[in-house]
Amino acid sequence: MLFCVLLPAGWGQVAISAETAGALKQPVTAEALKAKIKEAGDSAELEESVRNKLVERLRRALNFIESAAANIAKTDDYRAARDTAPSETQQLRKRLESVQKTTADVEIKVREDSPIEAINQELISEKANLAAVSAKLTQLETELASQTDRPSRARNRISEIKLRLEQIALAEKETPAEPELPRLAEARSLSLEAEKYALDTEIQMLDQELLSHQARNELLQAQRDYNASSLGRIQQRVSMLESLLSSRRVAEAVQAKTEAQEAEREFEGKHPLLQDLASQNTGLGQKIARFARVLDEVSAMDDQARQQARKVTDDYRKTRQRLDIAGLSEELGEVMLRHRRLLPSQREFMREAEQLQADISEASLRQIQFEEELRNIRNSDAYIADLTAGLDAAELDAIRDDLTVLVENRTSLLEKAIQTDRDYLTALGELDFARKQFSEAVRSYETFLSERLLWVRSAGLLGVAALQGIPEDIVHLLSPTNWLGVLGDLLIPTWATPLLALALLIALLFVFRRQRVYRRLLAMGRKVGRPVSDRFQYTMQALGYSLVIAAVWPFLLVAVGLQLSLPPDATLFSRAVSHGLLWLAPTFFFLQVFRVVCLKGGLAEVHFRWSRHSLTKLQREFARLMMIYLPAGFVVVTLVHFDAAALAGAVGRVAIIVAQVGLAMFFYHVFEPNNGALKWYFTRRKHTVLYRLRHLWFVLSLSLPAVFVVLSVFGFLYTAGTLTASLARTLWLVISLVIVHQLVVRWLLLAQRRLAYKAALERQEAERAAKQARDASAGSERDTEHIEMPEIDLVSLSTESRKLLNMAMIITGAVGMYLIWSSVLPALGILDEVTLWHHMGVADGEEKLLPVTLADLGMAILIMGIMVLATRQFPAFLEMVLLQRLRITAGARYTAKTLSRYIIIATGVIVVASLLGGSWSKIQWLVAALGVGIGFGLQEIVANFICGLIILFERPIRVGDRVKVGEVEGFVTRIQIRATTIQTLDRSEFLVPNKEFITGQLLNMSLTDNINRILVSVGVAYGSDVRQAMDLMQQAASENTRVLEEPQPLVSFEQFGDNSLVLNLRCFLDSLEFRLATISELHTAINDKLNAAGIVIAFPQRDIHLDTLAPLDIRIQDDRPRTEGAS
Repeated sequence: MLFCVLLPAGWGQVAISAETAGALKQPVTAEALKAKIKEAGDSAELEESVRNKLVERLRRALNFIESAAANIAKTDDYRAARDTAPSETQQLRKRLESVQKTTADVEIKVREDSPIEAINQELISEKANLAAVSAKLTQLETELASQTDRPSRARNRISEIKLRLEQIALAEKETPAEPELPRLAEARSLSLEAEKYALDTEIQMLDQELLSHQARNELLQAQRDYNASSLGRIQQRVSMLESLLSSRRVAEAVQAKTEAQEAEREFEGKHPLLQDLASQNTGLGQKIARFARVLDEVSAMDDQARQQARKVTDDYRKTRQRLDIAGLSEELGEVMLRHRRLLPSQREFMREAEQLQADISEASLRQIQFEEELRNIRNSDAYIADLTAGLDAAELDAIRDDLTVLVENRTSLLEKAIQTDRDYLTALGELDFARKQFSEAVRSYETFLSERLLWVRSAGLLGVAALQGIPEDIVHLLSPTNWLGVLGDLLIPTWATPLLALALLIALLFVFRRQRVYRRLLAMGRKVGRPVSDRFQYTMQALGYSLVIAAVWPFLLVAVGLQLSLPPDATLFSRAVSHGLLWLAPTFFFLQVFRVVCLKGGLAEVHFRWSRHSLTKLQREFARLMMIYLPAGFVVVTLVHFDAAALAGAVGRVAIIVAQVGLAMFFYHVFEPNNGALKWYFTRRKHTVLYRLRHLWFVLSLSLPAVFVVLSVFGFLYTAGTLTASLARTLWLVISLVIVHQLVVRWLLLAQRRLAYKAALERQEAERAAKQARDASAGSERDTEHIEMPEIDLVSLSTESRKLLNMAMIITGAVGMYLIWSSVLPALGILDEVTLWHHMGVADGEEKLLPVTLADLGMAILIMGIMVLATRQFPAFLEMVLLQRLRITAGARYTAKTLSRYIIIATGVIVVASLLGGSWSKIQWLVAALGVGIGFGLQEIVANFICGLIILFERPIRVGDRVKVGEVEGFVTRIQIRATTIQTLDRSEFLVPNKEFITGQLLNMSLTDNINRILVSVGVAYGSDVRQAMDLMQQAASENTRVLEEPQPLVSFEQFGDNSLVLNLRCFLDSLEFRLATISELHTAINDKLNAAGIVIAFPQRDIHLDTLAPLDIRIQDDRPRTEGAS
């Protein structure tokens, strides 16, 4: 009880009440619940939904009862541990002290003259003990680490249990919103009582866990210490056995090699067959000796890999313990950074694994060959007969005895070689396993460090005192001693290689031929734009010249960096400078390439047709970025590898800040919306997202370096450096994608222009053939001069090509961004530890409170962004890549695209709701209430939405159909959620609610068949030759290429009209696309033919009849104005 008094207020009372309450009353047994579940499942009188609900509640109660039983068992264990753990701990401590006091030299069971097989078996046994004790020790250390914060977690759990018990108490008093069946109400009550019982038993279990925590922790420590002592003794025995086995193997191998060499010397001058076989035995003995030495090396590598794995595991465990105790401190951050730099890369493990597999394959093949030879040689008579097949009997008798001895020696050597290979394969397998363990330990620790290093401070706040130390740091960095050491390591003759000399030669050669390369670059630009001779290869040659111009000095830097890394005794500062140069070279190369591309007459201006004014700005900004970013980055990388503590000093931090300021200046002068270098690019694309969000890009590009500067000032140097490097690589990626995009655009445009030029030539040939009087050669020259190829412009690309190209760039950019920022993404895993709210959910078959973390919120926002992007891009991508290649109509493609958009939205909403804790059980009542409201207030909108879905599935209309709804006739252009757009014949758009297509009358002229009929009515004057007129109309229809031959056009004499003889032409078209144009062509052709034949097309005539039965009153009136003097 004294322990409970020392516990914090608020939960100690709970522990006391749980202990003093005695045995808790179990509301129901597990057997009774199982019987109820079986009875409910077999009940046929209940509806299926009621039966499922009843079974679910009973299963939930059963789960709680089983959890309570497990809690009671743990409670008993903890109570027993309070009584037995102290005595067990005392006994282990005494045994450990006794062992440490009385421990003499470790002894092994085998002797030096024991057979190799016995030594090997003992070694295998000790290694098995070593693995078992090591696993036990790891388990104990893990348990000890988990016990560090176990009391606080237990207290938190007790607080959660108290809250849940209060909720259960309220739930027991509440009555359901809707009346339930008695069996359902009983099951609900049983479930609540069982949950309450399980929570009470859990409180008792946690109480006993806390009371026994100290005793159990001390026992774990004693067990760990005792197992650590046992592990040390076992390791000594393993080391002794390995040494003994190695020495015996080497001794036997050397003895076998010596005997084979003596036999070879003995048979010198004898029969050639004996000499050859003795020489083969000598070679096999040498191989055995070499295999024995390699086997020792493999065993040593195995021990080293196991030790390294244990060290990494220990570092991992200790770091976790320090992190749990002290949190993310500056000192722990330095330790974590040092461990991160010392961890081997996964590439090394992959390379070693590949080499190991090659060694295993080689040894396996060699063993198969030895075993096959051994099977053949065991029958010595047959083997000797094969060897002596060409010898006569006398010669064979003379060498038989010696040959038998050599064959016996070879048999012994083969057995030793096979055994050595078996041991070698076993050792390789153990080495492979040890390296996999090492790799897994490194991967786990690296993941742990990656998740936390970005959030750890590497240094204190950058203050005035730190800035005052800049002169001293600069003097130390520029120390003549350091740089003389670099010069000495660079010029050591012993390690001099042709690489540096070759780099110097290339640099000098380029200095003298720089202008020539530049002139060739300009020459490629002068060839661009010519209609006949323009080729894409000129652009690729210009790109190659640009890369050559940019690559010379970076190549020299790489050569110097590699040269400094070659000497094994190079100074630490030389190796740091080597790392700095190897970082500087590729960065310098990228910036230099971009700057050369922007040169006057270069790739961007001539081949891509970029604005010269903008290119001048870009060229200036790239030069400025190189002068600021490159020196600062070189200083940072050099300091990281020379003295990590110096990086936290004033010079290192100022260098990081200078690099970030350089990036900010570059972004400002490039992305500034009004006068930036990319203003021309944005203004030419005012309809795109890039232009509409240009202010966002500008603010974002400036805010990121600003945030990095703040991080550097506050001491988060690793964070600032890592993010700055990733931001710079993102910049290189974006610019590279822009260049690749422009290259592809130029290739597409040249291909399109060549096709247009070829079509123009074909038209020219047709015109020349039609005009026989024109001089062929003169006309050819004259016509060729008028054939001009269009200027290169992105707008001239087809919509499909542009969309496909942009989609390819987006996918490539997304993959590149992932590869660049993948090293930063694990750090976001710490966001899982920031809980925003909780929600009820099912985990491990139990309903419990589940957290919604900051990582879940971020993932939900990311998924929403992806959903918005996918709804805009994926349907078009689906049509370009798949739908257009299938034999389906345009309407079917539109339906597939629309449904894919709905599916993306629905999937995104479900995933986001799941991440944020939403579930159907929580919102079903809200959905039902909204359904009732929608049924009354938004019934027309819902009706239109449902009708829209019916249209997409039943497809009474499709995009492209010609329809008539009421008085509106036109073509369907869009089918949306609420309404469908119809474009009338005068190209005005008419929105029709979807409900009209389902409930009203609809005329679809192309629903099942696009073939349609047109009617041309002509009236000829009375007295005309009707048969001739009908034949002429038939000819007009037959000559029109759009009129179908089947069904045949039909001309009929319909009626005697008031003013004309009415003739009708009926013909058919295969689509509605050219209906009006065809009608117009037929009218024109019929009119021309009738006029040529002298047949008059009638017009309305009227006869006027006067009534002559009465006199007609006829008057003539002069309305002209009178002049003065006229009579």
